[in-house]
Amino acid sequence: MKLIKKLAVVLTAIMAVVCVAAFTACDKGGETYATTSFNVTVLGEDGNPIDGTKGDEDTKVKLQFCAVTAEGNADACLSAYQPEVGADGKLTVDLSRIKSFVENNDANRFVIHIINLEGQGYSFLANYGVYEVDKVPTEISITLNKNQTEAI
Repeated sequence: MKLIKKLAVVLTAIMAVVCVAAFTACDKGGETYATTSFNVTVLGEDGNPIDGTKGDEDTKVKLQFCAVTAEGNADACLSAYQPEVGADGKLTVDLSRIKSFVENNDANRFVIHIINLEGQGYSFLANYGVYEVDKVPTEISITLNKNQTEAI
């Protein structure tokens, strides 16, 4: 009887480990979405991080977020929140500020522009990703492209 109880406990433990492993493996394959903030890395065409800290306040590299309407237009851009890219090409973005701006413009998606790179041959009109405010990845990597000149 003791052997059966021990065997039952061991089998239960094995089943628990298998179940946890199965759920973890499935979860790792899926996209994780931001709830409060997300991280962005900005890379040049050569794959090296862009140093966004060079210059004065008006020339530092920043992200700009524009609401994308149901018709596909990105006419309204958020000017009050343009986070600066760090020396390592990285920054953390406050999703709640973008989400409220996008929703106030009767939209549910936004586009990312990189501004203050014109002197380096990149267009501020370039579209570097359209995202739904409820499905923004926790990590976004943007590789700049000098040939990309059109916005959404």
